[in-house]
Amino acid sequence: MLRIEIPHFAFEEIAYTIRTLFNCINAKEEFEIVAIEGNVTTFHFLDRYFSIENHFFIEGSGPETWYQKSNIPKQVKHFKPFLSPETLLVLFGETIEVKDGNGIKIQADLISTAFFMLSRWEEFAEKSRDDHGRFLAAASVAVKHNFIQVPIVNQIAAYLKEMLSWLGYECEKPEPAKITMTFDIDFVFKWKSFKNLGGAFLRNGLNFDQSIKDLISFVNSRKDNFSDPYFSFDFILAALSHRQQKAVFYFKSELEKHIFDNADYDLKADKIQAMINKILDGGHDIGLHPSYLSFKNPSLLALEKTNMKDALQGRPLLKVRQHYLRIQYPDTYHQLQKEGFEEDSSSMYTHYSGFRNGIATRFHPFDFLSHKELQISIIPLVSMMSVSRSIPLEAIVAEMIDLSKLVIKYHGEAMLLWHNSDLDTPEKKKALETVLDVI
Repeated sequence: MLRIEIPHFAFEEIAYTIRTLFNCINAKEEFEIVAIEGNVTTFHFLDRYFSIENHFFIEGSGPETWYQKSNIPKQVKHFKPFLSPETLLVLFGETIEVKDGNGIKIQADLISTAFFMLSRWEEFAEKSRDDHGRFLAAASVAVKHNFIQVPIVNQIAAYLKEMLSWLGYECEKPEPAKITMTFDIDFVFKWKSFKNLGGAFLRNGLNFDQSIKDLISFVNSRKDNFSDPYFSFDFILAALSHRQQKAVFYFKSELEKHIFDNADYDLKADKIQAMINKILDGGHDIGLHPSYLSFKNPSLLALEKTNMKDALQGRPLLKVRQHYLRIQYPDTYHQLQKEGFEEDSSSMYTHYSGFRNGIATRFHPFDFLSHKELQISIIPLVSMMSVSRSIPLEAIVAEMIDLSKLVIKYHGEAMLLWHNSDLDTPEKKKALETVLDVI
């Protein structure tokens, strides 16, 4: 049996990180984790061992000392181990590896590096927030040092797999990668009034061809709401069916109006009910897209979930994604878990695609304040199509494809996001089909 000895004073944190890393490489063969005195994590199997030094967790202290802004890494080191085909990014410790008889001693603190990314304690210690109350992405180490699009946790896991193989402990065959296209349904109609048309004319400026197209679209939608450019469900479902893909659609059930909400549909309306049934009949899933105001309002979140469950008429509601991707570690995940959600996909910085948690694999969040692993799963959201990002369409398609290839490389699981309201032109529809063909 593989025996893993870890420092007793950070047992829960290190054990959680090892379990998460092992999940990335499908290490399911029997192993035991035991607490010991000392400051080193050691993996023993047969007559060999390798050890990883701890340079972050401090004995005799706890969260009130560990998770301080002063402890956030100020530099990123590059570590090229003996048995790794890749250079690893290290946030704690030294990039030194020493062979010692039948063992290898690693001074790079790979476990604390992985824990830093997975737990996002950085977002608790660094108090910078944007206008929507979200952690200021530009303040993160990953964005500052330009590795937000590198799944460094998976890279560390892949290195551990090589080390385990060197010990003689083999992992099981990896599961195939899973990449799911998802859709946030913020609005279903583009043309709500003449005011919307006037706004479009102003945005078009001297582009009279586009203004004529918008006028024709407006007139057609007045005759039949199903022809509205945002009501793109039939196109989406046909595109998915043609490629035998399943998706997740996140609908809103907001109960209070706000400038950043104002959904233009009622879940119980006949047209919306018919579309929900069509989505579910196609084998797709529906999740809740909680309102902007529910971010720090647990009672409102609970009411919105009840409203959504009523609209689903008894069918399960297990998936959730926060509106405006408003999350706060670890509080948001306690609230979502309390409401019975099993899977969240909100963990992406709106204007920085990639791996917010440094991982391209489904995982459980960790409450770093109470030393506790939560049971809700986080599915990494790695890229999204939204006009709010102000990025050319071609660049978003390339980004989605490149990040999907990384997820595939590490046999991970991740999601992509496309808003139904961003399928209002032939170019955008073609772009979605291009991504679907790749994934």
